[in-house]
Amino acid sequence: MTPAAVICDFDDTLAPDSTSAFLAHIGIDVERFWGHVVKQRMDDGWDPAMAYLYEFIHALRERSVTRSDLSAFGRTLELFPGVHELFSSIRKEHPWMEFYVISSGIGDILRACTLAPVFTSIFTSELFYENDIPVYPKNAISFTDKTRYLFQISKGMHGPEYRTKPFEVNRRIDSADARIPFKRMLYIGDGYTDVPCFALLMKNGGQALAVYDAKSDEKRMRGLGFVNDRRVIDALSCDYSVGGKLNAALAKFVEMIQ
Repeated sequence: MTPAAVICDFDDTLAPDSTSAFLAHIGIDVERFWGHVVKQRMDDGWDPAMAYLYEFIHALRERSVTRSDLSAFGRTLELFPGVHELFSSIRKEHPWMEFYVISSGIGDILRACTLAPVFTSIFTSELFYENDIPVYPKNAISFTDKTRYLFQISKGMHGPEYRTKPFEVNRRIDSADARIPFKRMLYIGDGYTDVPCFALLMKNGGQALAVYDAKSDEKRMRGLGFVNDRRVIDALSCDYSVGGKLNAALAKFVEMIQ
């Protein structure tokens, strides 16, 4: 059977924001970090992903935080209700269904989380280290950068053999030769950085879902805005538990795509 894919953002989609959680863990004022420090960079014309990575690395170096510290924290990440059980059961019952992450978050945190083994590939922002200390952004994922990885997934161009071949994704292939056609993909995300992926799949026969934290009116309204703008087919609370609407939506996608 032709594979199908569920592709997810991570922060505020599968779990509360992991970068903010780590910053709080090492004693950083999270609200000031995003609302003042990073915003100042953006006001000066920085790309949002580069702005946050620059300041994130600066904060880590001030506190002598190591790569090992990031991975150790990743192992403690708490996921949204039901996500681990749902994704694991779908993969067990439908081995042709694959899961991927495309996130602006920090790779060394996300690859260490308990859900990581479920994913075929995890695409994230990456840091360059010297003596285990972060010194510079190695890879930054922002906005339309995310769509690059949808094409890599579609063409089957991911895994260790493609890490040193960044231009291979631009090689033309016929749509009939795609390993996973866009129409057999579902993208789940929560924010504006996910809009290019929403749009790409919705335009090409795939599906997109927005999720939001039900405790935040602002996030709920943002999700509903994506629905009104026809960016996604629905916006649902990020509770993946059995009996919930999001759980049912994923089950419906799996049934429809078989």
